[in-house]
Amino acid sequence: SSGINAEWPLRPGSSATNMNKLTVLVVLLCQVIFVQANNVSCDGQADCKTCINGTRFGHCGWCEESKKCLPYDITDLNLDGCKTDGFMSNCIVNHKIVLIAVGVGVGLLLLLISGCAIWCCCCRGKKARKLQRRKEEEEYEKKREEIKLKHEASRAERQVRIDALREKYGLSRSNPYQKFENE
Repeated sequence: SSGINAEWPLRPGSSATNMNKLTVLVVLLCQVIFVQANNVSCDGQADCKTCINGTRFGHCGWCEESKKCLPYDITDLNLDGCKTDGFMSNCIVNHKIVLIAVGVGVGLLLLLISGCAIWCCCCRGKKARKLQRRKEEEEYEKKREEIKLKHEASRAERQVRIDALREKYGLSRSNPYQKFENE
């Protein structure tokens, strides 16, 4: 027992070693894809459909103005050399309209999610806290009533004992001003 844990993560065949292998494989695959994507040729495409669908990974866009298939970077919003209608993801809707529609859709989705989160956390939370408070108050009142009944019972029991002692020693409660008579 040298103090090293038997489940040490870098042990051969462990899940951490397999995870490192998987990470290296994913990085290499991404490099191959991006190298191939950068080597795509957009020349020789005659129409929009063949330009967009015929190129690998969609790195070509169709310029309707010049009727040419042009390369584009996925991070760039416009086709170089095309000022108006640039089709990059499909031939039906302009790329700028697609970007705006996706942005609006994502914005509305985030707004909807945040609205639901606020409603769930705040509005439903208030109702739940109000119900919890009401339940606690009812439990408190129930305990107070039980304590009150217990005190009344012990008070009545004490009164019975006191009355028995008074009767035993001749102290009547009917006339508290009665004098003691010695016989």
